[in-house]
Formats: sequence, C-alpha cells, structure tokens
Amino acid sequence: MLRINPFVYTFRQDKKIALFNALTLATLYLSEKQYKSLMKSPPKPLIEAKFFVKENFNAQQYLQNFTKKSLNKNEIRVAYFLLTSACNLGCKYCFIESRFGQKNNNSYMSEDMAEKAVKLLFRNAKKVTIIFYGGEPLLNFKAIKRTVLTAKKLGLESRFQLITNGYLINNEIAAFIKKHHINLAISLDGTKKINDAMRKDLRGRGTYDKAMAAMELLSKKKVPFSISCTIANHNIDCPDNILKVMEKYDVKTLGYNLVTPNQSVKISKATRQKMVENILKTENLLIEKGIFEDRIISRKLKPFIEGKNWIKDCAGYGNQITVTPEGSVGPCHGLWPDFVNKQVKNTYFDIDVNYKGKIKEHPTWTEWSMRTPLNMPQCWDCYGIGLCGGGCAKNSVIKKGSIWEIDEEHCVLVKEAIPWVIWKYRELKLSKQKQG
Repeated sequence: MLRINPFVYTFRQDKKIALFNALTLATLYLSEKQYKSLMKSPPKPLIEAKFFVKENFNAQQYLQNFTKKSLNKNEIRVAYFLLTSACNLGCKYCFIESRFGQKNNNSYMSEDMAEKAVKLLFRNAKKVTIIFYGGEPLLNFKAIKRTVLTAKKLGLESRFQLITNGYLINNEIAAFIKKHHINLAISLDGTKKINDAMRKDLRGRGTYDKAMAAMELLSKKKVPFSISCTIANHNIDCPDNILKVMEKYDVKTLGYNLVTPNQSVKISKATRQKMVENILKTENLLIEKGIFEDRIISRKLKPFIEGKNWIKDCAGYGNQITVTPEGSVGPCHGLWPDFVNKQVKNTYFDIDVNYKGKIKEHPTWTEWSMRTPLNMPQCWDCYGIGLCGGGCAKNSVIKKGSIWEIDEEHCVLVKEAIPWVIWKYRELKLSKQKQG
C-alpha cells in the first residue's frame, strides 16, 4: 500500500491542485481529474520522487538524511560592524528605541578597533560581506573609511554594505561610496505623509525631505542605491506606496522589513497577517516592474524556482560575526550586549576582536550553525520547513529565552508566503510559455 509522503502538502486554487514536497520543493500541478487518478494509482516516477511512499515509510529517517545533505559548511561570510549605538533620528518603531536620548551611554567604534576587526576577519574568512550598522553608521564615517582601506590593504576579498537614513550623505561620502562600490540602502517608508508618520528626527520632525535630498545627491553623482522600507501600522495598507519614490530614481532593489514590536508599537497576529497579505499583493507589482525585493522574492520565490532550499534565514546561523564598538564579538547584531539587552542573560558575545582561534569552531558558532527548521521538531509538520529559514533567533531569545524556540512572527509570513510562491511560479511559467 502507498500513501502520500508526510512532507507532501496539497494546495488548491481555482480548481487546480498543487502537490508540494516541503523538503525537496518538488511541485506537481494537477487538475482535479488528474489528482483523483493519481490517488488511485500513483505512477512510478512519483514514487521514485517520494511523492508517494510505502506504509512503513520512516519519515524521521527521511528528514535526517535530507538534513545531513542540506546543511552547509560553517564558514564566516558576513560581518556586522556596529559602528555606534547613537542615531540622529528617533523613529517610533525602532527596536533600539530605549537608546534615544542616551547621549552619555552611546559608544563609537574607534578606527583602531575597526582595523582589528578587519584583521580578525582576515584570519577567519576567505570572502566576506562587511555590513556597516548602528545606530546611524555615518555618524562614524572615519571607522567606515578605516575598515574599507584596511580590507583592501590586507587583500581581504570583501564587499561592503551600508544602511543609512541618508541625513549625513554629502559629496565626500557619496564619492567614497562610489569609489569603493559600497552597496547602499536608504531607509524610507513611502511618500512624505506616510514616511513622516513614523520616521522622525530627535526633535519630532519628519525625515522624508532629508532622505529625498540624499537620493537626489546620489542620483546626480550616479551612485546606485536601494531602499529599505519598514512596514508597520502607518503603511500597512499601502506597501506599494514606496514604488512612487523608486520609479522617480529608477531604483530596482527593495527590502521590506516587518516591524518588530516595541514599547510604542504593538502588532497583533491578525495585523501581522494583514501586513504580509498586503506585501504579497505588492510583490506582484514588483515582479511586473522588474524590481528585486529581498524578503519574499529573494528568500522564497527565487529559491523555489531554482529548487534550492532556504534553510537559514540569517547568516547569524554559523556564517556571521558581529563586532561591537568595544570589540566584543558574537553571532547576532540584534543581541548587541549594551543596556538595551540587559534582560537577555546570554547575549552570546563571548569572544573578542583579538581572538586567535577559528571562530567557526567556537561552541557558540557551532550551536548557532545548527539552527534551522530542519533541526527543530516543532517545525517538522509545517509546509514551510524547506523555505522558512527559521526567521530571527533574536526574537526567539528575547521572547522565549532560547535560539531553539520558533520565531512566531516569522511563522505568519511563511504560512502566507509559501502558497503565494507555489501559485506565482505556475503563473510565471504559464506566462513564459505563452510568450514563446
């Protein structure tokens, strides 16, 4: 006797059926008639592809074998340099909002510390992306310059990324970014009224005009940039609003960030679900316009189309280091061990910038490298297991005390996104066939 593989799920849309193997991502699209025929007498190819299995099929062994083949080597490929805890804005939804007004407590990475951090990478990575982070990283432009120049001097094969509110971008900074091919993202949430509802400076003034001035300068200097857009209550009904700005400057790369609740912003499960549903509607427009979005298109649709699992949603799971201004080193930039995270007993920053061993062999990185839904029993009965990536370990630690707890906020996104991905792929495939 044969039965459907426990990891194969059935989705229905407009009298069409999709059989989806949540592990291998193999998907079969059928009519109702074809589906009924298959259920009566599954053909040999589908048995070989494990859509159908014998009654004594060992699902746990099947998962273990798949996990063993899928886990990548634990290599350091990403580094967050936390240049400063200070910020010149006071956005209401900021997950580090408790730093606002803490002038005496803010820290800055020295140029010497930045150089030490690059040397640590040189000892531990063959090829790495260095991300400048804060606070507002351009408040410490000197450390950015020292980092870039040291990496080039050492011959470290590296790429650089910078996420900024744009306030401090001037001719000098724009020229440096262009010369050293730094991937730049400007934070903006939509048109003026929408953006300024949440993104305010420390005096409570809107930030739209400053961000637009930065984009104007970058455009004139022919410095490419992307946009980082946070979705919260202020723009939940119109995530497509950001397209008006993108079209003005011919921006083709976008990153949606779903807000993390804080003391000022509360998000219910129903609101988060609405948030995701509206983003998915916008994704259809983005695909039409040739815009590459990171949250859904890059991390869900692209892996599905390519048949490649997305088992780690964060490089922090064994492939990343984060260096604080003081030189402490850990795997996660969200668990920065300053006064914001006092409630977290183990912030995992348990080595320093002078560490001489192999970071990938350190116990913390060994543990974090195993954090994937494939190793989390509470995720095994979810159809998103092969594309989920596990969400954010920071959320799991802060809310539940362990990286091995699930990120429930991410679950909402995944459970909405997977069916969308399955049917969007079919739509794109049919459209391509019609075009010849």
